[in-house]
Amino acid sequence: MECHNWDKSSWLSSDDYFSKLVDQITTNVSIGATDQLLDIGCGRGYLLKKLIQKVDFKLKPIGIDSVDHQNEFAQELIFVNDSILNYLKNSKLKFDIIFIKQMLHLLNSHERIFLYDQLKNRLSSNGVLIILYMSQESSLPTFPLMHSYLQKSLLIHRDIENE
Repeated sequence: MECHNWDKSSWLSSDDYFSKLVDQITTNVSIGATDQLLDIGCGRGYLLKKLIQKVDFKLKPIGIDSVDHQNEFAQELIFVNDSILNYLKNSKLKFDIIFIKQMLHLLNSHERIFLYDQLKNRLSSNGVLIILYMSQESSLPTFPLMHSYLQKSLLIHRDIENE
């Protein structure tokens, strides 16, 4: 049986979802052409691609993901296929805006503490860290197995909120 994405217009990778997310972010955070951006857990780069449509960045935003989506990235982005922990060990760049989307639950508590410490040193003096994650109030259409995994990750999000 083949299963199609039955509701692409409202799913987390939809164009509409990222347009609304970027509108919300840019309403609350000033993002300028000279800002250096890092998107941790960037996936296919949809967030950065939408931001590029709104802002003419002088420096290419950097997206990092442990899954190799490089062939899907636009020329306006730099894609790094690595774990964020390895990347931070090997890079000394500073960023004006750092996004973390839906990936903190994939790290254990020691790795998260290391990540937080590293990010303190990677934000510019007026830098902004934006953490995006689902809460217990989030509602998504899921299959039973995915629902089970989602519930487990939402429990970890409680710990993350306390961190």
